[in-house]
Amino acid sequence: MQNVRTMADMYAIDKIIAIDPGAGGGIVIYSPNEELQVLKMTKKIKDFSDILKREKETTPNLLVVIEQVQVWKSDKDHGGKEFGIEKMKTNFNSLVSAMEINEVAHIKIHPITWQKGLNFKNQGDEKTKRKRFYKDWISKKTPGVKPTLWSADALCICEFTKRQIRYNMPWVIRTIPKNMLHNIRINNI
Repeated sequence: MQNVRTMADMYAIDKIIAIDPGAGGGIVIYSPNEELQVLKMTKKIKDFSDILKREKETTPNLLVVIEQVQVWKSDKDHGGKEFGIEKMKTNFNSLVSAMEINEVAHIKIHPITWQKGLNFKNQGDEKTKRKRFYKDWISKKTPGVKPTLWSADALCICEFTKRQIRYNMPWVIRTIPKNMLHNIRINNI
């Protein structure tokens, strides 16, 4: 019988950084052999870049998953909120640039993708209600970590990514930009 290699066998991802890029968002750093780190979103891009450099030095097979910033239908109804969204988009693009400059493999993921991937039903448009649901759900999955409203999305993104790596590695590989795929080690099996 011939040995068949799967995508999960071929590629190694040893650490995940999951990001909710909003000003009130969070950063989660996960590695199976280390304590889970939960950080508030950095205020300065340089601070984020420093995190990437540090993590890449200790774990070359690093994957960053960042939530794609989008406009909610209710955002247009709240006057100056569109300006805030534009500011978030600029910050998001700066974070992605930092990943590219540091040559870190990354995935940009829409909220609906990770929410559906975790089988979340529509929680409505009310932000605090959604965040509270995510916080309560992820608290059952992360013993020893006390999720907060600011960290809940990043923790959920991390959980979604762990599941994708385990059960749907072809999706992970397809979703990493081709020019960044070389940053993920290929196992010699």
